[in-house]
Amino acid sequence: AAVDAEPDEVIGSVPERNRSVTVEQAAVNAVMAGCRPEYFPIVVTALGAMLDPAFNANAALTSTGGAATCIVVSGPLAAEIGMNAQGNVLGAGNRANATIGRAVRLVARNVLGAIAGKFDASSFGHPGKYTLCFAEDEPPAPWEPLRVQLGYAHEDTTVTIMATEGPRQVANHLSEVPEEVLRTFVSAMRVPATHCTGKGAQGIVVMGPEHAMAVRQAGWTQREVREFLCRESRISPEELAAYGVHCEVGNQYNMVAEADGRMPTIATPDDIVLVTAGGPGPGWSAYIPA
Repeated sequence: AAVDAEPDEVIGSVPERNRSVTVEQAAVNAVMAGCRPEYFPIVVTALGAMLDPAFNANAALTSTGGAATCIVVSGPLAAEIGMNAQGNVLGAGNRANATIGRAVRLVARNVLGAIAGKFDASSFGHPGKYTLCFAEDEPPAPWEPLRVQLGYAHEDTTVTIMATEGPRQVANHLSEVPEEVLRTFVSAMRVPATHCTGKGAQGIVVMGPEHAMAVRQAGWTQREVREFLCRESRISPEELAAYGVHCEVGNQYNMVAEADGRMPTIATPDDIVLVTAGGPGPGWSAYIPA
């Protein structure tokens, strides 16, 4: 009853597994996750995104990489249902954050068969596979909330998902110089041990209050931030080789240096999901790689 849909309505399917997800199945798993009814529209929207062919759920749920389905909610509905966007935003203690993400994971397991040792081949996985869901803390103007960056209206609520590794905290407590703050993010983005480094992937940049304020008050736009991070996170084959990482060529990835001698970690500036969240402190943020 919390959504405008019939129980047997199909939210989406994974053709490679010959499995579909209905609204009723989603509701059963949301109840098991501990969701309140008012959370359910977010759950259904997140599942719709996960089952969109563009997300490639079969690969995301099957791969040895062990990705979680990271869920970012932007808009007024997040506050209405009590989602956390501030202190301990990626941690425990908020029922909506915890159970929405858990419901999506239970659907993946119970309906789509993403069970370890069967259709889930994760070599390690990470705690975000239990739940990894949070809300945006909307930035002051002239910066725009994530949903507006993505082309939606202020009054809309959007759900953005990405198959991700675990979050990396980003610490810079002593600088308010935009380039220095952003280079700290770059250092987390171009780590050779991270799978997507040099492969032209995506990532979620979660800017905490102090870092976002320093960059915003210096006059940087969100577009300029994404462009800087995309450009500066490029890496050379020699840098990867120095840490024992070889470039894949003609396989799943084609890692060939471009004219500047480097390869992209992030495919384009638009492949960075830039969101503001987190609580006050001396200068903390987070990066969540695809």
